[in-house]
Amino acid sequence: FDPPAIAIALPTRHVVPIARQGLFKNRFLAWLLVRLNSISINEKEGDAVAMRRAIAELKSGRCVLIFPEGARTPDGTVREFKRGTWILLSRSKCPVVPAAIEGAFNAWPRQRSAPSLWGKRISIAFGEPIPFDELHALGADAALDRLASEVETLRADLHDKLFS
Repeated sequence: FDPPAIAIALPTRHVVPIARQGLFKNRFLAWLLVRLNSISINEKEGDAVAMRRAIAELKSGRCVLIFPEGARTPDGTVREFKRGTWILLSRSKCPVVPAAIEGAFNAWPRQRSAPSLWGKRISIAFGEPIPFDELHALGADAALDRLASEVETLRADLHDKLFS
């Protein structure tokens, strides 16, 4: 749900999601990801081609959507952000707008083969843009921790609104 939901939430921006290569093995997901103009990335090794394409998209004014955890959560919690997020950020030198989505795990847990949309609510929130210079001054680990903290705060606020 995440890439199309976030793209819908940003109707005035051209959103280019980054998706793991493995997702393109599923016929339906491949069809959807291609239509979303997704960048396929090899998450197991460095992928210079995907990084160059993402940077080119950013330089052309598009919004690149990266999921810093690298995979769907097995239990609905936010996992550690991967270092590839920092590599893309440090090479692109662009500001980051933290985003959170809440309710998607309940609608389609990783263990289920198909979504259950009836009675499920999904909500998205965006934080304030964080300038690259501010993140760069923190260093890689602290910058990723800061981004994770921002996302976690947004998720907690969404959870309170959705389930209270």
